[in-house]
Amino acid sequence: MTSTLTIVAVPGPAAPPALSVLSVLARASSPTERIAGGWLRPVGGPMVAELRLARWTERIAGDRPERVAEILAEHGLSIGQWRSGLGDVEPVAGEPLPDWAQDALTLVGTIGQAETIGQAETIGQAETIDRLLVPHPVPRLREIAGVTLPEWVDGEQPWRFYPGFCDWMCLAAEDVEEWAAPAPISSTARRDLVLDLARRQLVVSGPVLMEAAARRPAEDLLFARDPRTDWVDLWTTYPVLGRLLATVWRQWRESTAEMCHRIAADLPTICPGTEVSTFEMSAGDQHCGGRGVARLRLSDGTSIFLKPRTDGLHRALGAVLATVDGAGDPLGLSPSLSLPEVVERDGYMWVREAPTGDSADATDRTDGGLDSGISAYFRRAGALLRVLQALGSTDLHHENFIPTAHLPMLVDLETVVAPGPMRIAPPDDVVTERLSDSPGPTSMVTSVIAGGPGRSTVDIGALAGPSQGLTPYVVRTLVQGADGPELQSARALTLNGRALPSRDGHPVGLRGYEQQLIDGFADVQQRLELLVDSDYLPDLEPEPAVRLVARPTSTYARLLLQSTVPAVLMDGVDREFVLEQLYRATGTAPAGLIGCEVQALRELDIPLFTIPFSRTDLISDRGVALTDAMTEAPDSRTRRRLRAVTDRSSHVDDLRANLFVMDPDERAVAGDEHSGTEHPAVDRHEPVRLLLDRAIEIGDGTLAWIGLEHDPNRNRWNYGRMGPGLTGQAGIALALATVSAGMSPSTNAIGGQPLSRSDCAAAARAALLGCVRRIGNGDLGPADGFNGPAGVLYATAVAAALLDDPTLLDAARMLVVPSLRAARRKRPSMVIGGRAGAIFALLQLPSDDAVADALTELADLRDDITGVDPPDRWSRSLPSRAFGAALAARRLARTRGGPADLPALPAPDGAGDRIAWATQYPASGADVHTPSTDGLWTLLDDAHLERARSRLPGAGRSDAGHSAVGRLMSRRARTGRWAAPLSAPDSVLLSPIHGIAALAVLLTPAGPDIPIVRALT
Repeated sequence: MTSTLTIVAVPGPAAPPALSVLSVLARASSPTERIAGGWLRPVGGPMVAELRLARWTERIAGDRPERVAEILAEHGLSIGQWRSGLGDVEPVAGEPLPDWAQDALTLVGTIGQAETIGQAETIGQAETIDRLLVPHPVPRLREIAGVTLPEWVDGEQPWRFYPGFCDWMCLAAEDVEEWAAPAPISSTARRDLVLDLARRQLVVSGPVLMEAAARRPAEDLLFARDPRTDWVDLWTTYPVLGRLLATVWRQWRESTAEMCHRIAADLPTICPGTEVSTFEMSAGDQHCGGRGVARLRLSDGTSIFLKPRTDGLHRALGAVLATVDGAGDPLGLSPSLSLPEVVERDGYMWVREAPTGDSADATDRTDGGLDSGISAYFRRAGALLRVLQALGSTDLHHENFIPTAHLPMLVDLETVVAPGPMRIAPPDDVVTERLSDSPGPTSMVTSVIAGGPGRSTVDIGALAGPSQGLTPYVVRTLVQGADGPELQSARALTLNGRALPSRDGHPVGLRGYEQQLIDGFADVQQRLELLVDSDYLPDLEPEPAVRLVARPTSTYARLLLQSTVPAVLMDGVDREFVLEQLYRATGTAPAGLIGCEVQALRELDIPLFTIPFSRTDLISDRGVALTDAMTEAPDSRTRRRLRAVTDRSSHVDDLRANLFVMDPDERAVAGDEHSGTEHPAVDRHEPVRLLLDRAIEIGDGTLAWIGLEHDPNRNRWNYGRMGPGLTGQAGIALALATVSAGMSPSTNAIGGQPLSRSDCAAAARAALLGCVRRIGNGDLGPADGFNGPAGVLYATAVAAALLDDPTLLDAARMLVVPSLRAARRKRPSMVIGGRAGAIFALLQLPSDDAVADALTELADLRDDITGVDPPDRWSRSLPSRAFGAALAARRLARTRGGPADLPALPAPDGAGDRIAWATQYPASGADVHTPSTDGLWTLLDDAHLERARSRLPGAGRSDAGHSAVGRLMSRRARTGRWAAPLSAPDSVLLSPIHGIAALAVLLTPAGPDIPIVRALT
């Protein structure tokens, strides 16, 4: 049931607004408003517009000025029109004003109208504000700041800025009394609605107010004497602030009146006999004119959520869960257990809060000492994961679940299914399609947020944790400054584990229960295969709508933050330039999409796009329809995915790899407990055949692989498409090239299995050309060290020499400039990086003018020589920054001055250093280019097999290494896998985790006995 809402107009100011205020507001207008004219006309000369145009061009188009025409075409403007919108303007008397300007004048006019505001006799004391005569209690600071208030701040003190907001809050209180009159809303809850206005206004005005208050003397508090004059002064300096406050005012009025109406219409029937005790507003992002999820705490102790739009996806997911749960013994996935209760209305919906608490069966223990209730919880979680993965769900991080007694309940279903790619985007290649049916995109197991190189990461996966960490995202935080509280930007802290089960009120992590998760996952996989011909999805009416996340929400949040800092509030053009950064994506999004994003952000909303379930149109929250923007409707794609569950048999392998990524240090084991003395012979070429078998042809003549890859500069593992660098695709290609170069030309088969020299060479060539192409397309990986362009150059140049391939040599030369660019960045690196890595790579090329010039530029290595201990033991499989720099300097000196001028090498520190050393020098230390076996066993000892060595304290280094190899081989014979379940992947040992390591392994006598493959699926 719906009805038309009537918003009662706020009375205008007692006197006509001064023209000076309107002139101030004119400066808050956007470029498109200035182009449209109407109430605005240009003033001043063209110089201001020209300077702004140059600044915009540099900021948006960068070093590609030819992009200007393309970007302006996306705006629908010519260069002349855009220039005219960047100049200064003044108001035209008598012309109609836009809503935001009229609202701003209303806000100014109401300041000081409340007769209850009196002057304080004692200015500067905390209790002064509390004695102001107002009809409602003065808010305490804790009421305004909420849970974000630091402990060192007295939350019970009066909110010091209240005199500047009290007139607006008094008007808001009158409106709320009228809107809430027919609704079961308590007086406390009505006060919450009024405070919500103040909080919204403080979000956009807080930085300006903090700066202004800090500049005032102690005896002259901001807003204490003359709030109207103080506000006009602030708006004169920051005109856009007035616009933002007016936008918040209108959004609050419309959304609050709408919510009160819906409560009055629905709550008596949905929750009879209750009233709203308190509100928690904006429990999520705001869309569609400041509308967000509201939590209503009811008088009976329960809670219900009011969501400002309905998507209907609970009906689609519920049908699939019911079918899977009924295909055998119940798994506990029925919609009543795995989904919250939803009451749909026309355009919005109510969602009951599900009870949380300890997992069931608290006292029963399994034979292994595991809690049976927790085991059942994770088994159901694995079953739910397989269903969601099959549907193509994305972005289901820990905040989208709540832990019930039986399983993690999914409460935010916006992205539980998805459409096909945008038509303007390149079609999904086979690698992307393959990865879309793995646990990674769901974010349910692990979803790492990584900042720049050298920064720690935080995992927001639904089953990660429990732990807390700093995200790369910046938020405004109150800190204790020398002169009192200050508002500063700081990285946001997040606490994960909110989807984990609990015991005695504390979350229980996944560690130790991985097999239960895998068992539930595998059970549902079998059921999906049996149900492959079933019709999971009946006709759904009304039609569900699927949310499309056009960009990460963090990108929008960052732009909103940047667009409200004081520096950009001085002119509407300055703020618009912040939002204009989105137009850098012109050409990669459907026409009109970026304009919708900018419009939403201009009005302080997070952009929202949806796709009707059976259509390919993209609908913005501003009502704009981008017709046929997607390649496939969500309905069609979901049905196709459910029919394809039998295409691959390695789904569980994907899950195991994701579990390793979650916590590699805890899940790494040095083989199993078998300590036999036999060392079975291993076919050197078996892993090579596996590499060739797992290669994915991506349709352009190049290859790709999916597997585990270590990023030492971010101290993390990734599972997905291998990066182009040496710890990824280039390293595999270099290993294949090395094998090919060592094979007899007449070799066609090994051990009865076909494996030709030409096959290895062709695969290496295709993989390396693909790496070079990816670097050219900007896919640099961690381009701060020897794993970016320089590493690909190194691998390609060495492979070109091994295979005598001029095409690869030409491709390697193409990477000289990208390698220089990566070296100049000088990002923090724990391993060989920057200039040292680039020099080491360039020295693999035949000398020419380009190489000589590049080496000359990179000759100064001082920035790279400082040693930094790697943050994890996996990074020690790579040459350290100090050793790599010295090694590169030595190689450079050899090419220029001969052995007499060679600088001394530091002692190798760690397996990576020894591998690099072994590749260049034998154990005797003679300065010849011959690999050494010693470096290989050092790698086995130090990089991965510390525990194996500790079990054999009396054995020599080589004996420990041989024993470890034997243990690894026996595990391989027993499991049929190079990587045992939940153990470290073989890539940690020897595989081309670095091109130097690949050469060392394959050129040493022990090479035939050691597997060189990654944990590839």
